[in-house]
Amino acid sequence: MCIPCSQAGAKDPNFDQAVSDAESDRFWGRAMIVAAITLVAVVLLVPARQGASPGSKIALLGLALVILGGGLKKTVAAARVLRAKRK
Repeated sequence: MCIPCSQAGAKDPNFDQAVSDAESDRFWGRAMIVAAITLVAVVLLVPARQGASPGSKIALLGLALVILGGGLKKTVAAARVLRAKRK
């Protein structure tokens, strides 16, 4: 059953759960972004072993981009939910 928004003091428990999930997603999104940036820094700053294939660094950079994309997606989605809470 849907409760009209015009009722004073009405709270939607599903919305409160969504806000709680959004706060968790925001944390994990930021953690993923930091992990991806750290991985990129390590790949770029640490020299490769003697005789190692340069393809391994390219693969690690690809992994970092996937992690970064996932972190940004989580952070943006959480920001949208939290912005809706303020309205």
